[in-house]
Order: sequence, then structure tokens, then C-alpha cells
Amino acid sequence: RERSRELVMLGLISLVCTFVNPYGASLYTEIFRTMTDASLRQTIFEWQAVAFPIASVPYLLIWIAFLVVRNKTNWRRYLRFDVALFIASIMSLRMTPLFVIVSLPGLARLVHDAVSVTTTVDKRLVRRAIAVLISVTVVLALASAVLDVVSSRDRYPRRAVEYLQTHPCEGNVFNQYDFGGFLIWRLPEKKVYIDGRMPSWEQGGHKYMQDYLNVYRDQAFRRAQFIHYDVRCVVDKASSSLVKELKSEQWRVVSDDGRSVLLFAPR
Repeated sequence: RERSRELVMLGLISLVCTFVNPYGASLYTEIFRTMTDASLRQTIFEWQAVAFPIASVPYLLIWIAFLVVRNKTNWRRYLRFDVALFIASIMSLRMTPLFVIVSLPGLARLVHDAVSVTTTVDKRLVRRAIAVLISVTVVLALASAVLDVVSSRDRYPRRAVEYLQTHPCEGNVFNQYDFGGFLIWRLPEKKVYIDGRMPSWEQGGHKYMQDYLNVYRDQAFRRAQFIHYDVRCVVDKASSSLVKELKSEQWRVVSDDGRSVLLFAPR
């Protein structure tokens, strides 16, 4: 009972602390809007369902195996926070890291219990099996991290940003969704059209993400948006349909690294 009181107090203090942020109570409005926005799973990769990273698969198999062996058909034992996060990670890729972090202590206890009830011979086999699976998980995770770091060097429009730093855009910049955060970091004096914080933002009954997608789908809408926001420069992927369209309208390519392109409006 005393422990429960401590946890309740800790929970209340933690809840109050969440309101100390730039959004205030609106933070929870943003969370609710994001969690209930079904369109995210169709447009944003990190929100896709059943999209576990390869590096996490061995860990997931270990966790599921020990969970089932330990709890069997006793459904009450499955009413746990890490199980809830596992379900959430099935629904959305971005929840997988949080699930792994939260489930690690519970998995350690499950492994300890499983080893402690086996015979000496079985213990040796179980330990070897666990060691192999953990080794595979660590190697895959490290390989994935290294590949991610290497590929990220070519993932963002570095050359386009370098050009804009020495040749500032006369108007505003329209950017590809994945480039928003990079532009904010390397070109903070220039506003972006959209970035990773905005997939569920709404104003006046319309979503910014829908406006962004309409720029690619509707030529008339794109022209109206470019006039409204005084867009004179575009940073997009080289393979984008918008790049091909703008080239046909005499927009000038001033930077092209094969992956990303910077275009200036015709004078």
C-alpha cells in the first residue's frame, strides 16, 4: 500500500511536469490528433503498421518466446505495459524503440526465471541459444546504425543548402517533407514550407500535409500556394514529378547532386 501511494504521487508529479512545455495543455491535443490521424499510416513511413526494422526482429522473437513460455494461457499475465507497447509498435513503426527500452527489464527477468528452473544441461543450451540470439541482435543493430549514418550523408540536400547560404533565395523556399528538419538546422534564417512536426497540423479546417500533397497533385493549387507564400525556390528530390514540371516551366536548376535539386524561379 505504501509503495502504491509513492507510485501514485510520482505519477501525479510526472503528469504536472508534462504541462511545462511550449504548447502547455495543447500538447495533449496534438498527441490525440496525431494518434487518431489514420492518414499518417499512408503518407509517413515511421507511422506504417507492421514495419519492424530488421535489427529488431531477433529481439522481438526472443521477447515473444519467453513471454509465451512464461505466461502460457494465463491471459491476466499479459495485461502489462510492455505488451501494450508491443501492440502499439505493430500499429506504428515509431513505437518500436520505446517498446524495446521498456520491455528490456521484463525480458531480463523472464530469461532469469527460465534459466533458473531448467536442469544443468538445459541451462547450458538455453544460455548458448540466448547468447547467439543476443549476438545476432547486437550485430544487426550496429550494422543498421552504421548503414544509416553512411546513407544519411547523401540523404539530405547538403549542396543545395551550401548554395543557398552563399546565394540567398529572394523569396521563400518550398521543400520536400523529409528535408524540412535539415533546412531548419542548416538554414535557420529561412522558413520552411513543411517539416516532420507538421503531419497532423490543422488550421481553418484543412491540414497542412494535405496542402503539401496537393502541391504535387494539382498544378493550379501549386501555383496559388507559390504566389500566396511567395515561393521563389524549391528544394526537392531529383526524381520528383514536381522537379520535372518546374523545369518545363523554365525554373532554373542551380544545384543538383543526383539525389536532391535546388531550383530558382524564372526571372
